[in-house]
Amino acid sequence: MQEKNEIKHFDYIDALRGLAILMVVVRHVGEMTLHSGLVLTITNLGAYGVSLFFMTSALTLFYSYSQRKNIDLSNTKINFFIRRFFRIAPEFYLAIIVYTVVLLFNSHIHYTGKYGAFSVLNTIIYSAFLGLLYQPAWTYLPFGGWTVQVEMIFYALIPFLFIKITTLKRSILLFFLTTIGYMFLNQISSIFGKYNELISFYLILPSQLPMFFLGIILYFILIKQKTFQSGYFLWSIYLYTVIAICMRYSWLPELYLVSIGLAGIIFSMAVRPIPLLVNSVTKFYGKISYSLYLSHFLIVMLVWYLYKYTDRYWQIDRLYAFFVSFAITLFFGTVISYFLYLYVETPGIRFGKKYIKR
Repeated sequence: MQEKNEIKHFDYIDALRGLAILMVVVRHVGEMTLHSGLVLTITNLGAYGVSLFFMTSALTLFYSYSQRKNIDLSNTKINFFIRRFFRIAPEFYLAIIVYTVVLLFNSHIHYTGKYGAFSVLNTIIYSAFLGLLYQPAWTYLPFGGWTVQVEMIFYALIPFLFIKITTLKRSILLFFLTTIGYMFLNQISSIFGKYNELISFYLILPSQLPMFFLGIILYFILIKQKTFQSGYFLWSIYLYTVIAICMRYSWLPELYLVSIGLAGIIFSMAVRPIPLLVNSVTKFYGKISYSLYLSHFLIVMLVWYLYKYTDRYWQIDRLYAFFVSFAITLFFGTVISYFLYLYVETPGIRFGKKYIKR
């Protein structure tokens, strides 16, 4: 029985997170084992799992914040930040420690990029979730930590956005405005060449904001308005997305076109979940998705070293190597992530709840 202060849980949300993390793992294993070809092109699409994460996050955050307002009343904002911090921080800090130890043993970590020497400043900045405000720390440890940095900054914006974005029209308008803003900033950065050779503009918040606003659009369509007539608008954009990608022609960046298509998939899963996508496996991986995201980089790196060693002597077929590497990564990633979920993430969540009660 659901407790009075608990928020309604949606199975398709867990399934979406599960699909997103599996996409990310596929991308990184493919990047490790495949050098070219159709399979690599397909596995590279797994990078859009991050976009799926961000959209799902915005959808659930707006929903939970709206429900918590009726429970926490005047303490809604502070309680929201406490819950978010204790859900994210414990495992993130553990990841910083683990990957820092790895870096100290190998000052130039292969496969995931050259991180150089250990930096106390970068570690402090990342621990404060301010990594995206300091360019040298954009891709510091833990691996993939930039997404957590983006999420935490978005968390800080939620109370303000919740007050300002009160209609579906506003969320759609902000999606297009932030998309145009990103295109403008990206063009400016290309002209001046400030970030061109250093890092992709993709890693900072402005490029990810449209995905969050797509999630807010879904919130108004699926939950706030509780009507699916407005879904026809989303499906029309979804159809345009597919056509635009097939024809390789659109004024919107491919990242946002694909994200609109993913928004259509989220919509369809919410309205009519199908067992192929919403099942016990995808829901399980949804629960451990955060743990698996942080831990799978280390496993992929270790599998990469094993792959390079064996490939040197036996010249393993690339496609075979991909499937074997994916199976190994997923197996050990699942075991480790489930352990982290039970003994790090879940206790952190419980501690946050106890802290709020006190």
